[in-house]
Amino acid sequence: MRDKITVAMRIWNVVKGMSTSELRDRMDQSVLLTVYGSDTNIDLLIRRLATEKAHGEPGRHEGGSVAHLVRRETVPQPTSAIAIDADMVAGNEQALQDRMTTIATEHPDLRIALAKTYPAFRPTVTNILSHVKGIFNGKLAGMSALPGIIPAGDWLLPFTAAGDMVVLTRNQVELFLEVAACYDIPPDLQARVREFALVVGNAFLWRAAARQLIGMAPVGIGVAVKAGVAYAGTYAIGRAAAAYYHGGGHTLTPADIKRYVREGLKTKSLPK
Repeated sequence: MRDKITVAMRIWNVVKGMSTSELRDRMDQSVLLTVYGSDTNIDLLIRRLATEKAHGEPGRHEGGSVAHLVRRETVPQPTSAIAIDADMVAGNEQALQDRMTTIATEHPDLRIALAKTYPAFRPTVTNILSHVKGIFNGKLAGMSALPGIIPAGDWLLPFTAAGDMVVLTRNQVELFLEVAACYDIPPDLQARVREFALVVGNAFLWRAAARQLIGMAPVGIGVAVKAGVAYAGTYAIGRAAAAYYHGGGHTLTPADIKRYVREGLKTKSLPK
């Protein structure tokens, strides 16, 4: 408990004064999907958009109703720039995932609003947000030749420059807030920082992850490896945040953290 309090205080000292107004604006944008096709497939797609998981997959999220937010179109050409052909994706989960990924990629300013409004977008959007923020932190760590991976983690990696750790930590907290917004949770900084500390403040979990990462690096760790470490750590935080909010605040285990870090490490190189 003392470790978590210490981490929470360090994180708060780093992020106090952060503004969440821009995030609130992105969260509150109105997003209208045009759904077109046969009536039967439109009904199937609308029900799927209201749930985070495909039918039959495990998950705690109960879903919601988005029917009133989706315009039905039976004409072959949609009138909205963001549209889904129900006949192409209904009953085809991979096709739907591909279409949602395309939409989220082409409309970065609407990603959080899409996830908030249509729960089916949440896994896709939170993965993209984690990836994007991970790339940013990876480039920062690479340019600075720093192993900065863990928020407030100077007791783990004592040679990290304080200024760059502040930036890395702020970015990771910002990612955590963005993921919360995807789950329609207000980005109240003080409340979310406490949750952030609960998710990443367990020193045992992150020490285990750090040992795994450092153990994979050769002696004389290079800039590229440091960038990859920063990417994987930031990506893991985004994935952990999504699991936390998807599960209604369930406690993460060491196995969870290690799995998310390994997912990040699977990236061969940092995309442009």
